[in-house]
Amino acid sequence: MTIERIGYRGHNPESFVAALKALAPDLVVDCRHKPWARVPEFSKTGMARMLTAAGMAYEHWPGLGNLLYKSAHGVQIAEPAAIARVHELAKTQRVVLVCACQDGKGCHTENIISGDFGSPGLL
Repeated sequence: MTIERIGYRGHNPESFVAALKALAPDLVVDCRHKPWARVPEFSKTGMARMLTAAGMAYEHWPGLGNLLYKSAHGVQIAEPAAIARVHELAKTQRVVLVCACQDGKGCHTENIISGDFGSPGLL
């Protein structure tokens, strides 16, 4: 199986669901430290409702969040052990990580996928 990533920035709820469905996830893991958004469907509760209605399994894993998400000084994963758990899960399921970033460049999801715990100044 595998770990993919997708960001919701630049999407409306309909295009996001369509792009996510194209990745065919067994589980969508919201890896934002604070899962709030201006668009209600992209907040934790709204996303859970929207993805469940679209037939997708959704979980918020705050341990995969970037504690430095408001900073330009790198990546620090909230709970590094969560990286190992998501990699273990990905051995049997197709996991898609969700965060706010548009394209994933410089996003903490790179660290999660690579297995790098992150540290200040890393990116």
